[in-house]
Amino acid sequence: MSQENLELVRRLFDVYNERSFEENIDLIEPDIVWDLSRVELPDGSTYTGRFELSGFVETWEEGFESEHVEVLEMIDAGDQVVTMVHHSGRGKLSQIEIDQRFAVVWTLRDGRAARMEAYPTREEALEAVGLSQQDAHADS
Repeated sequence: MSQENLELVRRLFDVYNERSFEENIDLIEPDIVWDLSRVELPDGSTYTGRFELSGFVETWEEGFESEHVEVLEMIDAGDQVVTMVHHSGRGKLSQIEIDQRFAVVWTLRDGRAARMEAYPTREEALEAVGLSQQDAHADS
């Protein structure tokens, strides 16, 4: 299942960048938890369910002229995948540039995203899934 999980997470990042959630709703559990509460982001809180996730994405899009998340590293952790990401963009009104890196842990269930949790550091994300730095091996 590991390769399938890695491919699913890659696809989920594509869906995020394309903003094609509606077309790919089958990749997301109805009760998904989208947790941004640990990282310094505008609207950084927790959203539960597809409806709250859609509301977050809609509001988020309104604030950005451009935005992109690039996957830098993926680590297989069974039914979870730890990713290091580069988040960049520009605020629509402020024109402030965003350039940050943080970790994202995806929890997968039956071929769908059940949770997305953002962490400020790789170490915190690895700890959340029970891996040490030595145990963590990046997958491509």
